[in-house]
Amino acid sequence: MGFYYMISWIALLALSHICFSAAYDSTNQNHPPSAMIVGTVYCDTCFHQNSSRNYQLISGASVMVDCSNQTTKTSFRKAVKTDNDGVFRVQLPSEIGKHVKKIKGCSVKLQSSNEPFCAVAASATSSSFHLKSTTNKIHVFSSGFFTFRPLNQPELCYQRPSVEGSSNFEASKDTIPSSPLPSVNISPLLPLLPPLPTLPTLPPLPNLPNIPQLPPPATPSNPLIPGIPKQFPTNETKP
Repeated sequence: MGFYYMISWIALLALSHICFSAAYDSTNQNHPPSAMIVGTVYCDTCFHQNSSRNYQLISGASVMVDCSNQTTKTSFRKAVKTDNDGVFRVQLPSEIGKHVKKIKGCSVKLQSSNEPFCAVAASATSSSFHLKSTTNKIHVFSSGFFTFRPLNQPELCYQRPSVEGSSNFEASKDTIPSSPLPSVNISPLLPLLPPLPTLPTLPPLPNLPNIPQLPPPATPSNPLIPGIPKQFPTNETKP
């Protein structure tokens, strides 16, 4: 009896697990993809607005994302801070992320800067979003760039760079006077010099006389060797 009771419990647990897995998979398949809003905050040092010159990304800036709408009865607000690259990211809830119309009804507002010298909000609010990418079923909507400015432009903004880009050169052409250049007096050309006279041809060198042939040296004859003198008798006395 106990064995059959244990088998029944095991079968019931297995059936419950199968039903729960099927329901979980069905929920995930019907769950709409999430959405995220991203943006970038930087300091527009020289008030160039959309220009990329003399700007600095601001990390730690506070940004508020507001998707509250009385018509659709949705309420979502979240404050975030930018990372080291000046980028903020806000994950939207599913009741907003599954409707593009609700996403475009959101707004992004600058709250505070992390840089004391650059704390005046220039482009404080934006409600313009465009789909940037889709990664792992997450739709990433870009809200663009947001800028802070210093209270006064620093002196470096008034310094003229030594090498300018083509766009700056085109913009500065209006300040160049259009008066013609002064004429330069060109001295008259010098008269041509007469050609050099041709040099006379040199006479040919005289032929050298033939060197007389020397007679061969005479070979001396060998002198006669004197003969060996005859032996003279000795004066030896016989005993």
